[in-house]
Amino acid sequence: GCLIDTEIIMIQVYHYSYDYDEDGHQVDDIWSISRGDIDTVKRAWDGKTPDIAYLPVALVDTDNLETAFMLTNHIDESWTLNDGVDALLTKVRSTSVGDVMVRGDKRFLVDRMGFTELK
Repeated sequence: GCLIDTEIIMIQVYHYSYDYDEDGHQVDDIWSISRGDIDTVKRAWDGKTPDIAYLPVALVDTDNLETAFMLTNHIDESWTLNDGVDALLTKVRSTSVGDVMVRGDKRFLVDRMGFTELK
């Protein structure tokens, strides 16, 4: 017989996390990230925005970004209970605009409508 070598593709999901300033307010750049500003997201991803970090939250057994998005959203219960999802944290929120998904060697911003590749 012939063995077929199939590559398993999983999507890595990263949520942005931020600190508060000394007065308890969200850092300024979080507004831009939560609105999907690509330049701000790239700076934060590259560690150039000290108050914002991207944390790995899940590995999703799919190569489809829409499926990964759906599976990492709370609908009827915590998404950490969904089949095909390996949650990396216990306290999580739903995936939303400004978060990043990695498929293979490509990064994608969760945008207001769909996904935008971060080049």
